[in-house]
Amino acid sequence: MVPGLPNYKAWENKKVLLGLRFELKRLIKDSGDTLENAIQSNLHGEAKDVASAMWADTKTFLNDLATWISEHYSQLSEQAGVKDGPEVWKLVCHCIRAIFKLMHEARLPGRGPHALSDKYGSVFWGALQTHRVMQDLASKGFEAHPRFSHILNIHLRDNAVSNSAMDRVLSEMADIKRIAEKAEKTADRALQKALAAKGAKD
Repeated sequence: MVPGLPNYKAWENKKVLLGLRFELKRLIKDSGDTLENAIQSNLHGEAKDVASAMWADTKTFLNDLATWISEHYSQLSEQAGVKDGPEVWKLVCHCIRAIFKLMHEARLPGRGPHALSDKYGSVFWGALQTHRVMQDLASKGFEAHPRFSHILNIHLRDNAVSNSAMDRVLSEMADIKRIAEKAEKTADRALQKALAAKGAKD
């Protein structure tokens, strides 16, 4: 959902308190109340303890991830010297995709054909592995995870400017500067000539 947003303001607009981040916060609270009531009403003993712990971990992870998205975008924007840069948001979205891909890969043992007797155990095992990945990501501050190095390399490759291209841009800028200076001198001469002509008439 987040990578599909067109820009950072669709994620978080602090001026008017709009964006997916605020919707996610409300969703966690509303769904959390319902889920916690279901856990308390339908589970007992160790099952209730495990479910409560997993939901608490999930809430913490989602809140930490939301904070990281905002902070990481801000840090990258500052480093790049831009404000509301589409390239920065694109990189953040690549990182978010990688996070959920890691979690998807962890859940794979619970997918696919299983005998009914093994199905629930496989799903539960996949959920536990997902939580292990969540804890690993959070403990590394998300971007320190090894998967992010590959993403950064791809981003740098796709957004790199070659030396020849940079030389061409600098040359064009120098040409524009020379043209502007020449035009300025021509305008100054024309102005001086007009002022001299006016003075002669007076």
